[in-house]
Amino acid sequence: MFKNLFKKIYKSRKTVSKEEADKLNKDISNLEQEIDNRTKQIEKFETLIQEDPKHKKRYLERIHVHKKFIKEHMDEIQKIEMFLLDS
Repeated sequence: MFKNLFKKIYKSRKTVSKEEADKLNKDISNLEQEIDNRTKQIEKFETLIQEDPKHKKRYLERIHVHKKFIKEHMDEIQKIEMFLLDS
């Protein structure tokens, strides 16, 4: 909630160059693609858990790792978006 309010009332100082903003937007796109890939992997592991319950523990560990990376990427995207408010 605070982030949305901050984005609405923030006055940009234009300290980020156009080239840097383009690079950061590309970084966001790459992170979003990575999140999509990891989400698909999680779905595959969930299917494998249903098909092969014998290795459920292994699949759950991999799901946990993917969720950890997704969270880290989401946090990084939020940081970049806040930085881009100055563009």
